[in-house]
Formats: sequence, C-alpha cells, structure tokens
Amino acid sequence: MQYGNLDLALLYYDLAMYHIESVRRGKVRLVLVHECKDTRLPGRCVSGERILSAWLVHEGHPYWLPLSTTHLVLLDFLARHNGISLNAEQIQERLQSELFYIHLARARSSRTAVRQQVHRIRACMAQCFAEAHLDIDPEDVLRSEPTSTREKTYRLVANVSWEH
Repeated sequence: MQYGNLDLALLYYDLAMYHIESVRRGKVRLVLVHECKDTRLPGRCVSGERILSAWLVHEGHPYWLPLSTTHLVLLDFLARHNGISLNAEQIQERLQSELFYIHLARARSSRTAVRQQVHRIRACMAQCFAEAHLDIDPEDVLRSEPTSTREKTYRLVANVSWEH
C-alpha cells in the first residue's frame, strides 16, 4: 500500500497527538503501521495483514525504527502481549500458533532465534535513539527479566497503538 502526502501528514499528526498520553503515562509511544487488507473492518487487525513499519514517538516527534520484517513481527507480537513477560520458548510457540502470526512467521523460529531477534531489535532502537539524541535505554523499552531458574523473559514496556 502506498501512502500519499495527505495520508502521511495525517499519520504524522496522529503520532504527534500520542505525545500527550506518553508523557502522562511516563512511557514511550510505539506505533505499528499495518497494511489494511479488509476495508470492512477499519482499524481492526485481521489475519493476512502485513506489518509495514514501526515508529517511536517521543516528545511529539516520530522516529522510524528501520526493522526487518522478521523483527517487525516479533515487535508486533510483544506489543500485543504488552505487560506480559514471556520466555523465548513461549514466544516461539505462540508465534507458530496464533492465527494473526502464522502466515507472518514464515520460517520456523527457535528459542535461539527469538533471543537473537530481541538483541537486534534493541540494537536498532539504540541506533535510532542515538541518532535522534534521545536519552532512552532500549533495555527499558524491551526488557529482559530474570526468573527463579535464571531463564529470561521478555516484555515490551510501551504505550502501543496500531495504524491501518
């Protein structure tokens, strides 16, 4: 789907308006842009959509996160399970079983792949934050939390919205 100038202007306006809520909640705002496949369900995510991009909104300014499709899928998954800590095995199993993600997770992901993808998403965030001179630690946005068995769980800490 191609965006026209008006569509992009409206998207930027919407992203800027999320600043108020992100400041109020003390979290960063993450906006995931999906391709709308079904016009009968405007604003609703349906199986078959593609995840086009991810944007971080901080203090009213949108910053594009240049993530690959694989990383966008994982970020979207963590966003949908926002506030829940999941280990790599749980993430892998759910990516392969949840209807929205079955067609998106083309390659069979493994626990090792999930851990590597988290590392790469954080690296991308760090580069974006540095270029924009933002004092945000990617580890505060995409957290690794230890468990009693020294296993790590992952949790996204952000105010998330989806645009179609």
